[in-house]
Amino acid sequence: ARANRYQVRTAPGSMGKGVKKLYEMRHRRIAFISQEATPHNFVMESYYQDFLATCKKFRLSTRYARLGKTSHLWYDIGRNIAIELFSCEKRPTALLTPGITFASGAWQGLNELGLKIPEDVSFVGTNPIAASNPHMSGLCVPSRKLAEKTVDLVLDQFTSGKHLKQKIYEFPVEFVDAGS
Repeated sequence: ARANRYQVRTAPGSMGKGVKKLYEMRHRRIAFISQEATPHNFVMESYYQDFLATCKKFRLSTRYARLGKTSHLWYDIGRNIAIELFSCEKRPTALLTPGITFASGAWQGLNELGLKIPEDVSFVGTNPIAASNPHMSGLCVPSRKLAEKTVDLVLDQFTSGKHLKQKIYEFPVEFVDAGS
């Protein structure tokens, strides 16, 4: 969100945080499921590049990274690619997705294959919704902090003499372990 000339956003490196967490759990074959970037959704490219860079940093293979076509529904992308990746003989041991819709589809695909989470596959989604899946671990965007800072910046514009110290405010994602 932007308040005039100020920016309030999620800090770069969110997918890297997920890769790091899975690496610390001793996973070396980490799958990534997302969608090809579009001019209207360029953030998908940054998530993908973040995943690739972090895998390179930890010397992990990126052979399990897949991007679905922009013409497909995100849920279907997650489901279909999860089925493809986890049907292989040497399948990934963990899965990371940059969105709850990809995550929901992938979770369904793993269930259809008869794989158990977390026994067979560790799973990290993004912004999991506890009401729909209380067992999904995830990277959570600090939406409340982002909203509060944005409102503060807007209100500060009406305070005479108020000088803001910085132009960009970044908040890192938070890892929430729900058991997957």
